[in-house]
Amino acid sequence: MFVKRFSILLVLLLATYYNVAAQPDSSLYKSKYYCPAMFKGGDDSMYTFIARNLQYPHVARENNIEGRVMVRCTLSEQGIISNPVIKRSLERNCDSAALEVVRKMPPWIPATFRSSPIPSQQIIVVQYYLE
Repeated sequence: MFVKRFSILLVLLLATYYNVAAQPDSSLYKSKYYCPAMFKGGDDSMYTFIARNLQYPHVARENNIEGRVMVRCTLSEQGIISNPVIKRSLERNCDSAALEVVRKMPPWIPATFRSSPIPSQQIIVVQYYLE
């Protein structure tokens, strides 16, 4: 019963991502020719992927730890994730679980400039909530 409620809660609003390649002072990313990277299937597919693959750490659950972990990663021209690092920590076990789920992600649709794939940076926010 708990697992079912937990899974539903995760699907509702577990993670969001930000395209950090689009810096306000960079004319390249302000260009109308720039298209940010996207998880295949969009945000809903990403939320579903994370909900199915994220393990809420037992220690964090016992201690009622909730909050966000921000993971920064590089996306290659092929959309492959590399170098995930914790940008904002919550708790050691939650951080490890967030890194693990980001490493498991399938390739994204890469960012493009003038229709050519380019590397980009992403921040994926993994949220932990208990009922």
